[in-house]
Amino acid sequence: MKNDYNGLRDVRRWNKTVFWHGEGILKKISSPVKTGIHSFSYNGLIYDILIENKNSDITIFFFHASIERKGKKLPFFMGNRVLSDKKVNRVFISDPSLLMSKDLSLAWYAGLYRETRVQQVLKDTIKVILKYLNSKRNVFFGPSNGGFAALYFSWFFPNSLAFVMNPQTRIADFTFQTVKKFSKECLSISTDNIFDQVTLHKEIMKRTDGDVRVLYEKKVDNIIVYLQNRTDHHVELQMKPFLKSIKQQSKVNLILGDWGEGHKAPPIDVINKYLTYYCFNY
Repeated sequence: MKNDYNGLRDVRRWNKTVFWHGEGILKKISSPVKTGIHSFSYNGLIYDILIENKNSDITIFFFHASIERKGKKLPFFMGNRVLSDKKVNRVFISDPSLLMSKDLSLAWYAGLYRETRVQQVLKDTIKVILKYLNSKRNVFFGPSNGGFAALYFSWFFPNSLAFVMNPQTRIADFTFQTVKKFSKECLSISTDNIFDQVTLHKEIMKRTDGDVRVLYEKKVDNIIVYLQNRTDHHVELQMKPFLKSIKQQSKVNLILGDWGEGHKAPPIDVINKYLTYYCFNY
């Protein structure tokens, strides 16, 4: 195995059973799926996924927000306090794109490694996991840039639920310098002569799906629960353009809250209340 990417990765720090599947998507997985960290390599990039199998027909996929890299090694799994007491399968996915640079705090699960799109590998990975878990109701959960990923992947799975908090809906509309850094490190875009979001957006879209509005203006076969803090700048930059573009407004359950100033996620009790309701009732 098991490349540590020059000290960027240490799967042992989670003190979980680790299952190494080698090259290719979860080649050694079987039913019943074993609880633990399932890792594999695809075209040289390592994917780490923590699966908690509770033999449920409901499965939640967790996509993390930005992380503080200083002193921390990948993989990173977010959401341990979310529905921990419920009988639901929980699948925590660490963003493999972050292995492309030690300086990135977020990458939207949207990197391009050796001409392989991380998004495509993860879509295929999710299909495999759902098959072996025999899951019937599927939830995609994420805050901020993890919310972008949740919206993205949920769109490809009809009748799934996207449960998102203050999500980005187009990568290029996030902080310009942060997006430039991601574009250079994860998409190999030469950004030295790019000085505006429009140009950067066009370059991003050549290499990865960087805009979920484009998807949702086509069709909406899933259900969306969209939690948004009122004072967050994402209201104008991300939420309103998304709602304007979406084809079927009735598929969006918008919940506006007052959870603090700016880009603040709801408290854990609020998250668990709404997620419990929608998980078991949608």
